[in-house]
Amino acid sequence: MKAKRYLSWVVLALLVYWIVAHPTEAAASARGLAAGLAGAAEAIATFVNALG
Repeated sequence: MKAKRYLSWVVLALLVYWIVAHPTEAAASARGLAAGLAGAAEAIATFVNALG
């Protein structure tokens, strides 16, 4: 369990470093992720509405 916690902190630290070092690329990635999630939600909503 300690290894999982340690790994979580390492991943978080790398993420923060990447955001600070490359803010433009990080923002573009966040926009892409948000667009992907929105597309998935829209597809699920379309499916549910098609069920009647």
